Amino acid sequence: MVQESITVGADGIGLFADGANSQAENNGTINIAGDRGMGIYLDHGAKGVNNGTITTVGTPTGAVGVVVQHKAELTNNGTININSPEGYAMFKASGGIIKNYGTITLGSGATESFDPTSKPTSKTVGGISINAPTGATPATTTVTTINHGTISSIVSPEHVIINTPQGPAGPSPTSLGIYVDTLGSTNPISGNLGLITNEADLIIGTEAARTTNSKNIVVSGAVLDPYVQMMDANSGVTWNAYGGSLTWIATPLYSNGQLGSVVLAKLPYTEFAGNETTPVNSTDTYNFLHGLDDRYGVDWYGDRGARENNYSIN
Repeated sequence: MVQESITVGADGIGLFADGANSQAENNGTINIAGDRGMGIYLDHGAKGVNNGTITTVGTPTGAVGVVVQHKAELTNNGTININSPEGYAMFKASGGIIKNYGTITLGSGATESFDPTSKPTSKTVGGISINAPTGATPATTTVTTINHGTISSIVSPEHVIINTPQGPAGPSPTSLGIYVDTLGSTNPISGNLGLITNEADLIIGTEAARTTNSKNIVVSGAVLDPYVQMMDANSGVTWNAYGGSLTWIATPLYSNGQLGSVVLAKLPYTEFAGNETTPVNSTDTYNFLHGLDDRYGVDWYGDRGARENNYSIN
C-alpha cells in the first residue's frame, strides 16, 4: 500500500500483487520517472485500487500506468497521467479487468489502453469472407460464388463445432510458427517465449475436416485449451493466426481477452482455375473444379472412398 509518494525508475514497478489473495492499494502518488516503468502491476487474480495519483515525471519512454492480466482486477478512482512516447495508461491482457471511475490524461503519444486481443481478425480470400470484428463471437462467414455470370452469396452458413481432441498426441512443435492440429494431436511450446521473440504464429491445420464434410468449422474447447494456456503465459507476445492449408482460411476469435475459438472456412476450388488456356481450356478447368466443389458437400453415406476423396485435396 502506498500512502504518500514513491518514485519508479527504469523497468521498475511501484506496486505489485500476484495471486487471488493478493491486493495492492495506492492512496498516495506513484511517480514513474524511468523508461518502461509501471505504476501498478496485478497478475493471476490479484485485486488493486488506485485512489491516488499515478503519473509520469518528464517523458519516459514506454511507461505504463497499470498492468492487469490473468483475470486480475483494478479499480481506478483516482488519476492516471501518462505523458510518454509509446506509453499506455492501462495494459490489459489474458482476461484482466479494469474498472475506471477516475481521470485519465495522456500526452507525448501515449494511448489510453492496450489489449493484444482487441484487434479485429476478419479475413477475405477470393469469394470467402470471415467477418470477425473486435469481440465477435461467433464470426460471420460469407460465401460468394459466380456461376455463368450470376453472383450469389450465402451469409452465415451453419458452422460445425469441433471441441474435443481426437487421436493420439504427437510431439511438441519446435518452431515459433506453432502448428495447431484441429483434432488435438499436437502440443504447444512451454516456457517463456518472450525471452526470444515478441511475435509468434499459430498455424491452424485442417484435421477437423476429416470428421465432417462441412465447409465451415469452428474449433474450440479442449482442442484449443493447451494453446490458450500457452498464450496466457506469454501475454507480451503478439500472436498471429492463419490457415495451414492452401484451400482453407482460418481466423481466431477472442473472448474476455483469451483465445475462444478458431473459425475455418473452405475456399472454392474454382478460386484456383486461373485464366490460362493451356494445357486445357480455362472454362474446362473451372467447370472441373466447380464439380469438385459440388462433390465436397455431398454426404458420404458410409462410403469410405468418397470420404477420402473429399479430404484428399484439403
